[in-house]
Amino acid sequence: MIEVLKQALEALENMHLVEMTTEDLQNWNKANKFLCRAIAELESQEPMSWHESIQNQKKFLAEMEALLVKTSTPQRTWVGLTRMELIECGVLPFGMSYELYQTIEAKLKELNT
Repeated sequence: MIEVLKQALEALENMHLVEMTTEDLQNWNKANKFLCRAIAELESQEPMSWHESIQNQKKFLAEMEALLVKTSTPQRTWVGLTRMELIECGVLPFGMSYELYQTIEAKLKELNT
């Protein structure tokens, strides 16, 4: 468990902070402090039973999930290309190229919703 926390902390510390908003930076700081506190707490504890370990892991995962839900960016509404944008890209509003565009757009919508 402690190794997983250390890996999560390392990944968090390797994030590109330059691209973050103020809110993202605040959430990054919360996550960083949370992981540091959890690691320090685990390192200071006596060895525990398997059952206690599972209970602590469940509690930790619930807290991390709550934090991730707060920090995840909201999804934007899907915006497709206009007819003029399609024509500019060489896709005519009829025929094979348009059917291919519609198929690709449908797949992208499926993957992003």
